[in-house]
Amino acid sequence: MSLLHNGTKPDGSIHLIIYMDNKGAFYCELNYIESFWTEAKHYERLNCDYTFKSLKQIVLKALDSVGLIKIHHFAHCSACFMSAYELGLSRKATAFA
Repeated sequence: MSLLHNGTKPDGSIHLIIYMDNKGAFYCELNYIESFWTEAKHYERLNCDYTFKSLKQIVLKALDSVGLIKIHHFAHCSACFMSAYELGLSRKATAFA
């Protein structure tokens, strides 16, 4: 079962903290930034000749290559995983939720 908690930092900012028990939830499923980063790395691997100079030139293009619609899709998928885990579904059942 998950537990949601509002955490407050010394500077007054508030953060939502999700505590998960060990039901097989994977961090990358819950954080859509991981999917965004994976997509950017894929673009980079396809368009880089693996020199440091080339890498410096391609990294911003790789990040820009991931469109807003795809980022929205990643965020939606993460929200679905969170909802499924919140309902107590197993990892296998979550894949079909």
